[in-house]
Amino acid sequence: MVNSTAPCPPLSVLDVYILLDSSDLVGAKDWVLMKEYVKQTFRDYALSSDYTKISIMRYNNKVYTKNLISWDDCCDKPSEFWYALDSLPYGGTGSNLGKAIQYVTEYMMSLKAGNRLNVQDQVMIFTTGKSDEDYTWASVNLQATGAFIMHEYFARFLDEFSTPTTEN
Repeated sequence: MVNSTAPCPPLSVLDVYILLDSSDLVGAKDWVLMKEYVKQTFRDYALSSDYTKISIMRYNNKVYTKNLISWDDCCDKPSEFWYALDSLPYGGTGSNLGKAIQYVTEYMMSLKAGNRLNVQDQVMIFTTGKSDEDYTWASVNLQATGAFIMHEYFARFLDEFSTPTTEN
């Protein structure tokens, strides 16, 4: 039984969905940094079927369902999950953010795909902020699910994550 009142990390009970923009606007070096950011963000969470479950997909001009990473596919083995993230390929042109958001909403967040009832859904969208299509309709559908949505614009993300701080 899932305890949805568990404290914040490490025992948070969440279903997390992460969308990673792998378009040519990102760049190969920054693609690696983006994946590292995801790992660092969730390194202290208890990743398991009872606590935090994560699913990750990449998109550019299309949604790559072949590269979809689902916690349920890793059978509660964090090392396999993180290896799958490290192995997620970079590449592609264009950015159809609306298609990616709609895929998460309709398929990844479905009960059939493993979404748990009475567990907070969290969607993290990493994007350059550019899309080849209007994604308003997809965003409205995602908001209607009640999920907590974090929309991280990639340029700001890189500034915060890759710039070393100096102490005086």
